[in-house]
Amino acid sequence: MKKIFSFIIVLLFPFVMFSLQENIETVQANGNDAYLQTFGNGKNNLIFLFENKTSYESFVQNLKKEAEPTVQNAKIFTVFLADNDGKECWLRNFSENHQPSLYYYTKKINCGNEAGSSQLTKKLVTFFQDNKSIFSENKTLVFLIRNNIENIYVSNYSTPVQDCILQLKKYGNINIYPEIHIGGTLSLWLEKQYNIPMITVPFSFLQKLDSDFFSQFFKTDFLKDLFKKEKDENLFFKQLLLETLPVECEAVKKNEDDFFNLLEKSLVDPELLLLPNKKYSLDKNYIPKDLESLDGKKLSPKRGIQIRKNTLNALIEMKEAAKSDNCNLQVISAFRSYNTQQIVFMHWVKEFGLEEAQRISARPGTSQHQLGTAIDFNLLDESFENYPEGKWLANNAYKYGFILSFPKGMEHFTGYRYEPWHYRYVGKETALLIKKYFDDNLELFLQWYWKLWQPL
Repeated sequence: MKKIFSFIIVLLFPFVMFSLQENIETVQANGNDAYLQTFGNGKNNLIFLFENKTSYESFVQNLKKEAEPTVQNAKIFTVFLADNDGKECWLRNFSENHQPSLYYYTKKINCGNEAGSSQLTKKLVTFFQDNKSIFSENKTLVFLIRNNIENIYVSNYSTPVQDCILQLKKYGNINIYPEIHIGGTLSLWLEKQYNIPMITVPFSFLQKLDSDFFSQFFKTDFLKDLFKKEKDENLFFKQLLLETLPVECEAVKKNEDDFFNLLEKSLVDPELLLLPNKKYSLDKNYIPKDLESLDGKKLSPKRGIQIRKNTLNALIEMKEAAKSDNCNLQVISAFRSYNTQQIVFMHWVKEFGLEEAQRISARPGTSQHQLGTAIDFNLLDESFENYPEGKWLANNAYKYGFILSFPKGMEHFTGYRYEPWHYRYVGKETALLIKKYFDDNLELFLQWYWKLWQPL
């Protein structure tokens, strides 16, 4: 029988009050069902959080059957949850650095106007507050079990998490991703309030674990061993992060300190790094709040062109630098709304047919131009690479925070033909990071970057 265990981190887990003797309870809280089972009489606490009851109930019953004869040093809590909070993302609704909203790839997620506004969050907070002495006096680990992920995610890098991962790596090959710490997460709240580490693990991996793994876990004082000696958390985080890098990032090995320094400075504004492409779409109503007109600024021969304020400031600086080198940068296209992009795309469909149109233009919602940070310069033709302005941009744009979006020879990866005129603003540190360590490939960096955000 294959079993589940592993780590867990963020997810659903609102349970109300429960007794500490072996029991099964069903709790209903404003339409949210939370099913709680506890077994074992040890002082150490293992908490398993499951997304729903239907998918995991039989698995937990098997785990319970196997564990009961051997549990000596652990008390095991298994919780099945049903999240019916609607638009509120209660997983990001906690008090530690709460943010009203966040972005994930291209989606804006509502996290509640204030911390604790989600009913599921309130129940979880109440649970830990009511049982604070239990979880503070004894060793506790929380494991979040999810169906819709392929990797293990950790945001706490403490000694027990490190030892857990070392053990789990023995049971199968799986990527371990260090999760970016963003405000309002359950994992960050547990770490700050109770010093409880969490790990998120895909259910598919848990099913691969041998029953022998759990037998050893239940028979030994596993948690005590995990918490025995302190290990370097920062070093562990860096090791995990380096293991996730694409093979194209070989240059990182030559200067890891510089890489991590640039990376830290690149994680400031997630909205600047959204990833609209052929897989991820922006909402049709997405419009940046700080768009500014280029009219009267001698940046474009056209009127009515807009870009974001941060992009405008960088553009002005870059244009002046290019001018000193006798290059005249001119913006011929920048922000496009969803509706405008739809018109543009259909024009190319009528001109060249659907297949070719998808190589040279983006479907509405998938265009970088909707971000307000993408710019087309001077000439929409591959020959632009041979113009003084094209050469200047290729050699200098990154110094001002701009990166070429669709490089030559990368159509199989980006989905679009080579566009030497199309640059996107991502910030100076991020552009330098991409130039030096991600093979000057914006798409490569963004796909890697968003994998560090534990999926919602």
